[in-house]
Amino acid sequence: MSFTLTGTRYIGTGALPTPVLGYDLVATDTGNFYVSNSTATAWILVGNVNSPNLGMLPLTGGTMTGNVAGATGWAPNDSPNFTTTAKLNGLPLATTSDLANTSTNILNTIAPKISEAVAATTSSITVKGSIAKTSGILFCADSSHPVTIPLPTYPDGTTANESDCTWWVGLAGTQTAGQSNTTWWPIGETATSFHTSLIFSVNPTTSRTFAAYLITSSGNQYGVALCYGIIGVKS
Repeated sequence: MSFTLTGTRYIGTGALPTPVLGYDLVATDTGNFYVSNSTATAWILVGNVNSPNLGMLPLTGGTMTGNVAGATGWAPNDSPNFTTTAKLNGLPLATTSDLANTSTNILNTIAPKISEAVAATTSSITVKGSIAKTSGILFCADSSHPVTIPLPTYPDGTTANESDCTWWVGLAGTQTAGQSNTTWWPIGETATSFHTSLIFSVNPTTSRTFAAYLITSSGNQYGVALCYGIIGVKS
């Protein structure tokens, strides 16, 4: 088979003839309709004569059986511009304005919660950072060797002021460091030789430096072990 020229139209099948300016061509085996380009160097496929509108999508719309591709028009590769609301599966697509408003609403909702959480955490950190505390044992040998309750240290490494602190002292035992024997402290004894008293040089709850010791009726002094606790709060 070959093409037959009828007027300015080629009709037939097989290899396409040489293009002629102003001529067109119908391939009867495929139904494809061609026209010559303006330089008569190639046949340009216009459509198919066996399909309505030559197979092209009419202005009133139609069914697409393939992907829409292109760099311009209503479906460009970049930055499509829809004149009405674009939808996906029947639901409107969010616009930049919608996203901005939603973002603002979310921030307005969670910002107070974040502020409350930060404030609560900061308050907790501030409170913990303002408390210094320590405890331990002090050994006082006699009236000539007073002891001092050490000042506690805040979490930031600074030493608390005495004016910030409250402390207390208690008798932990009557055996001093390095002492192998135990000094007895009888209670309710009437014998003079057993009289023993616990002596404080000053009130240890108001002065951090003091002497505490046992003294017998004969004047002998014995050291004691003292437990203490001290807490400082920044003013």
